[in-house]
Amino acid sequence: MTLISSLAGEDKDQVYCDGSLHTQTGRAGAAVTIVSGGSFVHGAETLSRLHDWASSTQCELVALVNGLEQVCLRKQNAIILTDSMSALQSLSDPHPTYPDLVHRIRRIVAVLREIDVQVKFVWIPSHVGIPGNERADFLAKEASNKDTCDYDLGLSLRQLKERS
Repeated sequence: MTLISSLAGEDKDQVYCDGSLHTQTGRAGAAVTIVSGGSFVHGAETLSRLHDWASSTQCELVALVNGLEQVCLRKQNAIILTDSMSALQSLSDPHPTYPDLVHRIRRIVAVLREIDVQVKFVWIPSHVGIPGNERADFLAKEASNKDTCDYDLGLSLRQLKERS
């Protein structure tokens, strides 16, 4: 039994989160798609354009924020699936590189616990044909092509130093 088929048996939404950074143009995006009962949920996709040259981890963390916001709206137990190990590791880091995003994720998870909605974070491999992850990847690339920025995170200290 594969990971995804075993998750499908659980009574939880599968929330696929992905970020995209085009390394030549610097365009960045994040996206979320939800699978429930084996089908993509119509109207539950989120595409966010980030400022140019956001880091790939920032893109992935914004996708996690957006995914958790969808869980808040749906009020359904959920499995948050991402192919970003760095984003997942940052959630347990006491001094994360992107504290604003990590703290926002932690606050949303706390709110979900208060309303008795359970979330579980799961790492999945990228580009191995998992339909939800492939869809989120496609949507994140689409988000990076939007004309207007939805999420201006500002530059991190490391990004500022690299540009000096």
